[in-house]
Amino acid sequence: MTRRLGTTSGSTQTVSYSSDNSQALRARVSVTAGPLPTGPTVPLFAPNQPVPDTLKPYLKSTLYVPADDSRFKDLARSIVGDEKDAARAAARIAAWVHKTVTPDPGIAAIRTAKDILDKPRGVCRDYTTLFTAVARAAGLPTKQCVGVAFADGRFLYHAWPEVWVGGDTWVALEPTWGAPFADATHIKLAEGEITDIYSIAQDLGSYQIKVLQAE
Repeated sequence: MTRRLGTTSGSTQTVSYSSDNSQALRARVSVTAGPLPTGPTVPLFAPNQPVPDTLKPYLKSTLYVPADDSRFKDLARSIVGDEKDAARAAARIAAWVHKTVTPDPGIAAIRTAKDILDKPRGVCRDYTTLFTAVARAAGLPTKQCVGVAFADGRFLYHAWPEVWVGGDTWVALEPTWGAPFADATHIKLAEGEITDIYSIAQDLGSYQIKVLQAE
């Protein structure tokens, strides 16, 4: 399920490669950031409703994201209520996660959503994991993304979710920092299980990032 830097990911990010005589690989990344739509979007997927094959990976229950667990089903219903619109449901879940989880940089281990719910403290990956479990339980297709984002004057390792709101449109959210959406400094390097951070960890110290244009 992992998609590494160098692919097109829906409506959020495109990448093109080039190289020079030093054999250095250069990637030109274009990130399109925007808030959740304010108008009606697609409805949440109901239990037992047919799901397109392309979206099935983003609704599935996993070891770290037990979306089928009754605890998360009940939690999703309590947060989302009678809201059926994907964008508005996503906003409710993001706000709940940001309010519920307390920042704690001392938690280094990757934890399951159950562990995070029992002890709602952690870092960006914990916010992302908990958001994903609740969102998928609600019937909202959700990706877990890892990469870098700009904060405190530099690019740092970060994790965040993306939600599907219809067609080819995915919107990156920022439940960790409490922003209404993930801005264009969020450069995705992989997506899939939160454990995919290991697939990029060995490369993190080798990236050099230069902002070419901002609009």
